[in-house]
Parts: sequence; C-alpha cells; structure tokens
Amino acid sequence: MRISRPQIFLPFFLLLSDLVGLNLAFFTALYLRFYYHNWSDWIGKYGTYYFNLLLATNLIYLVLLFYYKEWRFPRRFKPPFVVPRVIKMMFFTMLASVMLIFLSQGLSRTSYVFHFSRPTLVAFWVLATGLICLGRFLFGFLQIAFFRKGFLQRPILLVGEGAPLADLERRLRHNIWFGARVIGRIAVRSGPPPEEDPELEILPDGAALAALIRKSHCRELFVAAPPGDLAQLFETVEAVRSTGAKASVTPDHFQLLVSHLLMAETPPVQDRTKEDLVYELYQRLSLGPPLELASVSVIGSKGIPATFGGIERHVAELTNRLAREGFLIQVYARHYYTNMEGRFQGVQVTRLPSVHTKHLDAISHSLFATLHTLIQPVDVAHYHAQGPSVLSWIPRLFGIRTVVTVHGLDWKREKWGRFATRCIRLGELASARLPNRTIAVSRSLQNYYRHHYGREIRYIPNGIPMKKIPPAKEMERQFGLKPRRFLLLVGRLVPEKGCHYLIEAFRKLDTEMELVIAGGSSHSDDYLDYLKRMASGDDRIRFLGYVYGETLEELYAHNYLYIQPSDLEGLSIALLEALSFGSAVLVSDIEENLEALQEEELPAAVWDASPSPEGPPHGFRFRRGDVEDLSRRLTHLLENPAEVETMRGKARDWIRRRYDWDRIARETSELYLEIANK
Repeated sequence: MRISRPQIFLPFFLLLSDLVGLNLAFFTALYLRFYYHNWSDWIGKYGTYYFNLLLATNLIYLVLLFYYKEWRFPRRFKPPFVVPRVIKMMFFTMLASVMLIFLSQGLSRTSYVFHFSRPTLVAFWVLATGLICLGRFLFGFLQIAFFRKGFLQRPILLVGEGAPLADLERRLRHNIWFGARVIGRIAVRSGPPPEEDPELEILPDGAALAALIRKSHCRELFVAAPPGDLAQLFETVEAVRSTGAKASVTPDHFQLLVSHLLMAETPPVQDRTKEDLVYELYQRLSLGPPLELASVSVIGSKGIPATFGGIERHVAELTNRLAREGFLIQVYARHYYTNMEGRFQGVQVTRLPSVHTKHLDAISHSLFATLHTLIQPVDVAHYHAQGPSVLSWIPRLFGIRTVVTVHGLDWKREKWGRFATRCIRLGELASARLPNRTIAVSRSLQNYYRHHYGREIRYIPNGIPMKKIPPAKEMERQFGLKPRRFLLLVGRLVPEKGCHYLIEAFRKLDTEMELVIAGGSSHSDDYLDYLKRMASGDDRIRFLGYVYGETLEELYAHNYLYIQPSDLEGLSIALLEALSFGSAVLVSDIEENLEALQEEELPAAVWDASPSPEGPPHGFRFRRGDVEDLSRRLTHLLENPAEVETMRGKARDWIRRRYDWDRIARETSELYLEIANK
C-alpha cells in the first residue's frame, strides 16, 4: 500500500522537532553545569561518557514516543493537548536515564569522576519539556498554515451517502489538523443520485470503485455508508480487498455498522455468516481517528445518569445528544450521586470526590474536576450553575474555552446563609465576566444579565423529551393513587419552591382530593421537617419522597392539577415535564413560570396578579406568596373541572416545538464550535 506524502513528512518533522528540543536542552544543561571548565580538557576526559548518555536518552525518548503513539500529530496544538503528554514522556525518559547513570556507576569505567548532578538533571528536564512543547506549538502552527493553503494534504475518497456522509464531512471541516483533501464523494449502488445531493457520484458496484481507486491513485478511503445499506458497505469492502487501499471509519460509525449487521435478518453476502462478515469488517476497515467536533468537559452537575435534580436531567439529555452528534463529552460525577463510571450512552463519566457538606459540596467537586480537566485534551469546559462558574477563569489560562449555563439566581435561595449568599453572588458576577460564553435557560435570566451587567448572553432553554401518555399502573400499585384524584407538586423541598404556601392553602380546602408531594431534601432537612409538621393531622397530604422513571411519568400524566408555587426558578424542568404529559398547571406569577406558559418568544413583563385579568394561555396562575389567593384559585378549579379539562393537554404541541432537546443540542453544538475553533 502506497503511503501519502503527508503521512511520511509530517510525523518525520514532528520527530525531528522533538529531538532538536531534547538535544538542545541536554547541551544547555551541560553548559550551565560545566561552563567554567576547560572545554578541550573536559571533552577529552568526559565527552565519550556524555555522548553515550545522550545517545541512550534519545533512544529512550524515541521508544516512549512510539509506545505512547505520540509520533502522530495531535488534533489540537493547545497546552492541554500537548503539555501533559510531553511531561509524561520526559518524566519516564529522565527516570530511565537516571537509572542508567546509577547502574553504570556514572557511565565511567576510569578513575575519573562522572558528574551529572541533580540541579543539572532538573535543568535538563525543565528545558527539554519547554523546548519540546515550544517546538510542537510552532510545528502545529506551520502545519495548520500549510493545510489552509492546500499544501501537504492527504487525498481521500469518501464512500457513502445521506446523514453519515454529511456527518463525516462536517467532522472533516472542523478537524483541519487531519489535513484531508477530498477528491471524490461516491456511493456504490444503482439508481440516480439523491435530489438533495446531486454532486454525489454513483458507481454500480465494488469493481467500478476499485477501478476508480486505481485510476485516481488515491489509496485512502473514508467509509460513511448508511448503516441500513449493508450491500453498499460490502461492495466497498470488496473494492478495498482487491486494491489494497486503506479504508478508515470513525469508531462510533463502525459500531453502528456492526450493530446493524448483527441485527439483519439475513446476511448481506451469500454463503457467508454474520460472524464471518463482522470479522471481515474488522480485517478490512481501520478504526480511524474519531474526528470529534470538539472535546467537552461538563462540570458542576452531580452526574449522570440523572436521578434527581433539574441540572442533572438537563446535562443527561444534552450530553447524550451531543455525543451522538460527534462531540467527545466527559461528565464529572460525584461519588455519592452515582456508581456509574466509564462510558454511558456515548458519554465518558468520571467520578471524583467532593467535600460532601451543604456549603462545600458543589465548589469542591468543581475544583477537583477543573484540575482534572487541565491534564485532559479538552477544547471546552462547560460549567453549570453560578457557584462553580467562579472557577471558569482557570481553564482559560491553559487555552481551554469556557461556557457557563445559568439555571437560576442561586444566591436568592433561602437555604443559604449570609456568607454563602455573598459567595454565590460572586459566582453570578463571575458567570457574567469570566467565561467565553454564558447561556441562560430562560428569557427572564437573559434580561436580568442584560440589565445588571450590560452583557448580551445566549438564550438556550431547557428541553423536554416528549413521551407517550402512560397508563396508571405503578402509581396505583405503589401508592394507591387514583387518576384525577390528587393534586401534585414535584421538586426539591427547599424554601424557594414554596411548598409551605401550598400546604397552608390546601389545609383550608374542603375536598377529598389528596395533595401528593414528590421530592425530598436538598441540604434542607430542617425545612422538610417543618413541612411535615405543617401537614401533620391531615391524612390527605402525602410525602412520597423522590420518585423516578415510569412512576413519576404516571404522576405527571394522571394528576388533577399540577401546582408550582415557587418564589424562585430558572426554567423549571418539572413544570415543562408536567406540561409535556398534558397536565393542567397552576403556578405562581413569577416571570420564569409565566414564560413557560405562553408561546411568545419574548415573555410579557409579569401579568397583573389580581384575580380579574385573564391568565397565561396554557395554565392558571396566582399571586406569588399569597396563600389566600392560592386557596381561592384551588377552590375555583376544584369546583370547575370543565375549566381544568379544557386546559389539559393544551400545551403539548408547542412544548414539543419550543423545548425540543434536539434543537437545543444543535444550538449548543453551534456555540461550542464557535468558540472551540477560535
């Protein structure tokens, strides 16, 4: 197989750059150690020994270079992609060199004393690390400059069509380091090219593809065949076998191809078993670089898979989609929240410890995650919530772009004391000033940052997955709840959620309805005890604790009325979930709640809270913190079930349009690419 010039020249020049830096550091360290000696006499006495040590050091470095596969040019020439790897190789190089010095008694077989002191070793290590990193940065700059001008690019053929081909082309556009020059886009099948891609060249079979490969002298292919078109895939494999060309495929697409092959009813090639064909794919297709669009560290959430917590559900839904889109995502999780570690739904989960107290849990875990990120090849560090955002300046010092998503004004939460509130208020300032980009999950938060900090931040809302309405099975089996016979509140039981207003108002009602509260403490045990004391003596009020999965979906779908009496929100995922399952909702009239109940792109200021004006178009509202008004609204809605039934399910269609997770993931990916490629 003929190797293209870039595959030869670029690694060669990278190796040459490393060796120049290594040897320059060696001679500089020697000069600093022996500059006062008579050099002619010194070379005669010690030159041979130092030359042997230099030769051994170069050989050790080369062995480590190939062992760690660092001869390949990295996909980014930024400190997080270069410095940790160079430090790792230099550490083991120095360790091996020192062992050689001791084992050979200073490499001296004569009566002369061989000197290579500890300060000289340290000087060599520091100089070599710095010079090799500098050389790689310069090499990367020149390489990208050459690629942008069209020099030294590797000619490749793209074989495939549809979404996989579009995805591959997008990845190549955003990975200039790969140096690909696409000389053909080919599909191997019968029929005309698709209307949406008339420039796609159609070849009838693998023999025609093999002839094109020989004619073009292009020996490198990238396969992007549709997973369902196994015939096209194996026509391509046959062309690769007959020509000896190199065929690469991204690892995630390869897994998709193998999965479709194993699930196929009949093998796509006659007289071959599925197992044989899978083996053939492993033999003929090389797992090329992932060509990810960007690598992202997610910091500030408790982790995934999400059990409780709005931020955690936001992160779980978003990262899963971004991973499918071609991003390399790493989510940092807290030890107590999940036992999951490793790959989960295409996302790397890394568990790190935290100081598990009310005030230090989030910031300590975010600090550990930030420090871990600095030694990873990361393009973007994405912080969630205002508190962790105070650390967002640290990755920027190392060339990592940072994004902060603001889910609410955390400093207003009543669970924080005066000192903690001031610290989180500092986080609000940091989220506005320190990161490269800031995201708000609601229009009201966006307006808040515009008015208080004069900064136009990006609006990307929370999303909600649309699911079918489930039958009422688990909620009846577990809790004995009947459809439409209970009012519902879901969320963390903290003061700003306003559950105490609801309990006080509900106790004034003369109804057989039950009040179901699904949620638990979040460093707020005293408040939870207070709520239970308020509810004592009223058997209609039930605390279910945290409820997950199918049971929670049934509660959303089969309640009589969902109630959210919050004093403070960002954009409540629980409220969006209730609307997505068709619940009729009653909310406090804070701007964030009302925003979720109207279709206008920009929310109205805040509606008049008096009982007379018409409420929001997709729900009911009451005055925030007004127990009497809440009690009147509940009484009216319990006595008029037709009004409640009219509102039920009214918001499902526009919730699907406005809070679609796929659209939100696309907007987030555009933001990542906007800053990662700068």
